[in-house]
Amino acid sequence: MDDPTNRAEQFILKYIDTVPHLEALLLLWTGRDRTWSTADIRARLFVSVDRAREIARHLVKNDLAVAVSDDVYRYNPGAERDLQVAEVQTVYAHDLIRISQFIHSRPSSAIRAFADAFRMKKDGN
Repeated sequence: MDDPTNRAEQFILKYIDTVPHLEALLLLWTGRDRTWSTADIRARLFVSVDRAREIARHLVKNDLAVAVSDDVYRYNPGAERDLQVAEVQTVYAHDLIRISQFIHSRPSSAIRAFADAFRMKKDGN
């Protein structure tokens, strides 16, 4: 039952908030031999520089990218992570619409964190 699509969805649930987050991760992963400025990310994803910066910082927070210097990032390699991202890329390339809809159908991490805060307060006083 643990097929590539299921594994890709689990990875997305854990690390990815929006389609631009996924696109940025795949951009850094496929271009892992170089660094990416927020201006580079902005130009490739057609988002504002501020949005590119927020996305890059989100990837850093989730250990998927590292900040090389101020506003310059690169993919954070790791054997297991590389396999996971490769699988996500393959699934996304073959089922772009369904994966995009999957990402859009779930609440963002900020909304989930907000809801969790109330859940913890209710459970723990």
